[in-house]
Amino acid sequence: MPALQTLLDGHDGDIHVIASGDPLLHGIGGTLIRLYGPENVRVLPHVSAVTLACARMGWNVHDTEVISLVTGRPSHTAVRRGGQAIVLSKNRSTPQALAALLDTYGRGESEVSVLEQLGGPAERRRDGPAHQWAHQAPEDIDDLHVIAVRYLPDERRSPLPDDAFLHDGQITKLGIRAVTLAALQPRPGELLWDVGAGSGSNRGRMVPQLARLHRRGI
Repeated sequence: MPALQTLLDGHDGDIHVIASGDPLLHGIGGTLIRLYGPENVRVLPHVSAVTLACARMGWNVHDTEVISLVTGRPSHTAVRRGGQAIVLSKNRSTPQALAALLDTYGRGESEVSVLEQLGGPAERRRDGPAHQWAHQAPEDIDDLHVIAVRYLPDERRSPLPDDAFLHDGQITKLGIRAVTLAALQPRPGELLWDVGAGSGSNRGRMVPQLARLHRRGI
């Protein structure tokens, strides 16, 4: 943001920035540190909305993916083939938009919880399957909310068996694919490309297979 770059102009004393939750968890803290350096920024974190949501759901934070749609990312980037996630919403229309996509992609049985005003006196939680949210979403959702999603059916398989790929019989062995995936540690949204060495061996076929794996959300 251009305004942040001129935040100190004309000021000699301290400047206090009020941010929601933990400023270093999808918050403004990282931006301020990047602009002004860690020695010039003191962060006083509070419990994040992600931690509060996981506490309400009974989920381990380290088993839960955090997906932010706040910055304008399209809702389809929060669709998964399994697992669970806390989705940071853009506005009150996000739950229905995400639920509609889950329903379209065959994930209509996914468990969706909208947690509003976490930690406040008006805190509220509403649960239902994705197909219900898609067609009967409440109109009074508070703008300050996060979405907890358990993706169903859970169809995660990694690595995929040989017969999941189109190949001519020459394919990197399943064990090697598994080791390679573990070493590369791909994250959702990342794309893996093959840079062939021209040796003619079938090692050059491995990364395209992994790229296809990742496109399918594995």
